[in-house]
Amino acid sequence: MRRRSQTGPRTDTTQDIYVYMTEGKYPDGANENARRNLRKRSKLFKLKGSELFHISTTKDKFGKDVHRERLVLTDNAKRNSVIGELHVDEKGTHTS
Repeated sequence: MRRRSQTGPRTDTTQDIYVYMTEGKYPDGANENARRNLRKRSKLFKLKGSELFHISTTKDKFGKDVHRERLVLTDNAKRNSVIGELHVDEKGTHTS
Protein backbone atom coordinates (compact mmCIF):
# COMPACT_ATOMS: atom_id res chain seq x y z
CA MET A 1 0.00 0.00 0.00
CA ARG A 2 1.34 3.40 -0.98
CA ARG A 3 1.52 6.05 1.72
CA ARG A 4 0.82 9.70 1.15
CA SER A 5 3.70 12.07 1.55
CA GLN A 6 3.67 13.83 4.90
CA THR A 7 5.41 16.84 3.38
CA GLY A 8 2.88 17.42 0.60
CA PRO A 9 0.45 20.33 0.68
CA ARG A 10 -2.65 19.91 2.80
CA THR A 11 -5.90 20.40 1.00
CA ASP A 12 -7.84 21.68 4.00
CA THR A 13 -7.00 24.08 6.79
CA THR A 14 -8.72 24.92 10.03
CA GLN A 15 -10.16 27.96 8.27
CA ASP A 16 -11.74 25.67 5.66
CA ILE A 17 -13.16 23.51 8.46
CA TYR A 18 -14.52 26.57 10.27
CA VAL A 19 -16.26 27.87 7.13
CA TYR A 20 -17.66 24.41 6.37
CA MET A 21 -19.02 24.00 9.90
CA THR A 22 -20.51 27.50 10.16
CA GLU A 23 -21.75 28.06 6.61
CA GLY A 24 -21.79 24.60 5.03
CA LYS A 25 -19.59 25.82 2.16
CA TYR A 26 -16.65 24.04 0.58
CA PRO A 27 -13.45 25.78 -0.59
CA ASP A 28 -13.49 27.01 -4.18
CA GLY A 29 -12.36 24.35 -6.62
CA ALA A 30 -12.74 21.46 -4.15
CA ASN A 31 -13.40 18.19 -5.96
CA GLU A 32 -15.49 15.37 -4.47
CA ASN A 33 -12.46 13.76 -2.80
CA ALA A 34 -11.44 17.05 -1.13
CA ARG A 35 -15.02 17.56 0.02
CA ARG A 36 -15.15 14.07 1.51
CA ASN A 37 -11.84 14.65 3.33
CA LEU A 38 -13.11 17.96 4.69
CA ARG A 39 -16.29 16.33 6.01
CA LYS A 40 -14.24 13.55 7.61
CA ARG A 41 -11.76 15.93 9.26
CA SER A 42 -14.52 18.23 10.52
CA LYS A 43 -15.77 15.39 12.74
CA LEU A 44 -12.72 16.04 14.95
CA PHE A 45 -13.92 19.59 15.67
CA LYS A 46 -16.79 21.21 17.54
CA LEU A 47 -18.28 24.70 17.54
CA LYS A 48 -19.12 26.53 20.73
CA GLY A 49 -20.71 29.79 19.71
CA SER A 50 -18.32 31.17 17.11
CA GLU A 51 -15.22 29.41 18.51
CA LEU A 52 -13.80 26.23 16.98
CA PHE A 53 -12.45 23.49 19.24
CA HIS A 54 -10.38 20.42 18.30
CA ILE A 55 -11.46 17.29 20.14
CA SER A 56 -8.91 14.62 20.98
CA THR A 57 -9.55 11.38 22.82
CA THR A 58 -7.01 9.55 24.96
CA LYS A 59 -7.20 6.84 27.60
CA ASP A 60 -6.64 7.55 31.27
CA LYS A 61 -4.73 5.17 33.55
CA PHE A 62 -7.93 3.19 34.14
CA GLY A 63 -8.60 2.69 30.43
CA LYS A 64 -11.49 5.14 30.23
CA ASP A 65 -11.78 7.59 27.33
CA VAL A 66 -10.84 11.16 28.19
CA HIS A 67 -11.95 13.87 25.78
CA ARG A 68 -9.92 17.06 25.55
CA GLU A 69 -11.09 20.17 23.76
CA ARG A 70 -8.53 22.69 22.53
CA LEU A 71 -9.41 26.10 21.18
CA VAL A 72 -8.35 26.55 17.56
CA LEU A 73 -6.99 30.01 16.79
CA THR A 74 -8.31 30.73 13.29
CA ASP A 75 -7.31 34.40 13.36
CA ASN A 76 -3.66 34.93 12.36
CA ALA A 77 -3.29 38.05 14.52
CA LYS A 78 -4.51 36.21 17.62
CA ARG A 79 -2.33 33.19 16.78
CA ASN A 80 0.80 35.37 16.48
CA SER A 81 -0.07 37.14 19.72
CA VAL A 82 -0.31 33.84 21.63
CA ILE A 83 2.94 32.57 20.11
CA GLY A 84 4.65 35.82 21.12
CA GLU A 85 3.34 35.55 24.68
CA LEU A 86 4.58 31.98 25.03
CA HIS A 87 7.97 32.31 23.36
CA VAL A 88 9.21 35.84 24.04
CA ASP A 89 9.87 37.24 27.49
CA GLU A 90 9.55 40.89 28.59
CA LYS A 91 13.11 41.61 27.40
CA GLY A 92 12.25 40.48 23.87
CA THR A 93 14.38 37.34 23.97
CA HIS A 94 13.28 33.82 23.12
CA THR A 95 12.31 31.62 26.05
CA SER A 96 12.53 27.85 26.10
